[in-house]
Amino acid sequence: MAPIGPQQVEVGQNWLLQIKAVGGTGPYRWRVKIGPALAIAQDGSPDCLLTWTPTLLDLAPTKAGQARAPGAAAALTVEVADAAGDVAGSSGTLQAIPAVLGP
Repeated sequence: MAPIGPQQVEVGQNWLLQIKAVGGTGPYRWRVKIGPALAIAQDGSPDCLLTWTPTLLDLAPTKAGQARAPGAAAALTVEVADAAGDVAGSSGTLQAIPAVLGP
Protein backbone atom coordinates (compact mmCIF):
# COMPACT_ATOMS: atom_id res chain seq x y z
CA MET A 1 0.00 0.00 0.00
CA ALA A 2 1.36 3.43 -0.95
CA PRO A 3 2.07 6.07 1.73
CA ILE A 4 -0.75 8.55 2.38
CA GLY A 5 1.60 11.46 3.03
CA PRO A 6 0.57 14.96 4.18
CA GLN A 7 -2.85 16.11 2.95
CA GLN A 8 -4.30 19.63 3.27
CA VAL A 9 -8.07 19.98 2.88
CA GLU A 10 -10.20 23.14 2.75
CA VAL A 11 -12.92 23.42 5.37
CA GLY A 12 -16.19 22.11 3.98
CA GLN A 13 -14.56 20.22 1.10
CA ASN A 14 -14.79 16.43 0.99
CA TRP A 15 -11.36 14.76 0.79
CA LEU A 16 -11.25 11.33 -0.86
CA LEU A 17 -8.31 9.01 -1.35
CA GLN A 18 -8.48 5.56 -2.95
CA ILE A 19 -5.96 3.05 -1.57
CA LYS A 20 -5.39 -0.60 -2.45
CA ALA A 21 -4.00 -3.61 -0.63
CA VAL A 22 -1.15 -5.20 -2.58
CA GLY A 23 -0.36 -8.86 -2.00
CA GLY A 24 -1.84 -11.05 0.65
CA THR A 25 -4.95 -13.16 0.29
CA GLY A 26 -8.53 -11.93 0.50
CA PRO A 27 -10.86 -11.33 2.07
CA TYR A 28 -9.42 -8.09 3.48
CA ARG A 29 -10.48 -6.05 6.53
CA TRP A 30 -9.79 -2.30 6.60
CA ARG A 31 -9.69 0.07 9.57
CA VAL A 32 -8.56 3.57 10.47
CA LYS A 33 -6.28 2.94 13.44
CA ILE A 34 -5.57 6.63 14.15
CA GLY A 35 -7.15 9.76 12.73
CA PRO A 36 -10.32 11.57 11.79
CA ALA A 37 -10.92 9.88 8.41
CA LEU A 38 -13.45 7.16 7.67
CA ALA A 39 -12.54 4.01 5.72
CA ILE A 40 -15.18 2.80 3.28
CA ALA A 41 -14.62 -0.64 1.78
CA GLN A 42 -16.83 -3.43 0.49
CA ASP A 43 -16.55 -6.48 2.66
CA GLY A 44 -13.41 -8.37 1.68
CA SER A 45 -12.32 -5.92 -1.02
CA PRO A 46 -8.64 -5.04 -1.59
CA ASP A 47 -9.79 -1.47 -2.40
CA CYS A 48 -10.64 1.16 0.20
CA LEU A 49 -11.84 4.74 -0.02
CA LEU A 50 -10.77 7.16 2.72
CA THR A 51 -12.92 10.23 3.31
CA TRP A 52 -12.83 13.30 5.59
CA THR A 53 -14.65 16.62 5.57
CA PRO A 54 -13.03 19.19 7.90
CA THR A 55 -15.16 21.75 9.75
CA LEU A 56 -14.36 25.14 11.30
CA LEU A 57 -13.60 23.28 14.54
CA ASP A 58 -10.62 21.64 12.80
CA LEU A 59 -8.94 25.05 12.24
CA ALA A 60 -6.61 26.69 14.75
CA PRO A 61 -8.41 28.82 17.36
CA THR A 62 -8.25 32.56 16.72
CA LYS A 63 -9.20 35.76 18.49
CA ALA A 64 -12.08 37.91 17.27
CA GLY A 65 -11.18 39.82 14.12
CA GLN A 66 -8.23 37.59 13.20
CA ALA A 67 -8.10 35.54 10.02
CA ARG A 68 -8.62 31.81 10.40
CA ALA A 69 -5.42 29.76 10.44
CA PRO A 70 -4.76 26.17 9.42
CA GLY A 71 -5.37 23.59 12.11
CA ALA A 72 -2.79 21.24 13.54
CA ALA A 73 -1.97 18.29 11.32
CA ALA A 74 -3.76 15.18 12.60
CA ALA A 75 -2.01 11.82 12.33
CA LEU A 76 -3.71 9.25 10.09
CA THR A 77 -2.89 5.54 10.10
CA VAL A 78 -4.86 3.01 8.07
CA GLU A 79 -4.44 -0.75 8.35
CA VAL A 80 -5.60 -3.69 6.27
CA ALA A 81 -5.53 -7.32 7.39
CA ASP A 82 -5.75 -10.24 4.99
CA ALA A 83 -7.31 -13.68 5.47
CA ALA A 84 -4.07 -15.00 7.02
CA GLY A 85 -4.04 -12.19 9.60
CA ASP A 86 -1.08 -10.40 8.05
CA VAL A 87 -1.39 -6.63 8.57
CA ALA A 88 -0.08 -3.78 6.42
CA GLY A 89 -0.42 -0.08 7.10
CA SER A 90 0.00 3.36 5.65
CA SER A 91 0.38 6.67 7.44
CA GLY A 92 0.10 10.36 6.73
CA THR A 93 -1.46 13.52 8.13
CA LEU A 94 -4.66 15.46 7.53
CA GLN A 95 -4.73 19.23 8.03
CA ALA A 96 -7.72 21.54 7.73
CA ILE A 97 -7.03 24.84 5.98
CA PRO A 98 -9.34 27.85 5.67
CA ALA A 99 -11.58 27.93 2.63
CA VAL A 100 -10.41 30.27 -0.11
CA LEU A 101 -13.05 32.89 -0.81
CA GLY A 102 -13.59 34.17 -4.33
CA PRO A 103 -12.73 37.73 -5.41
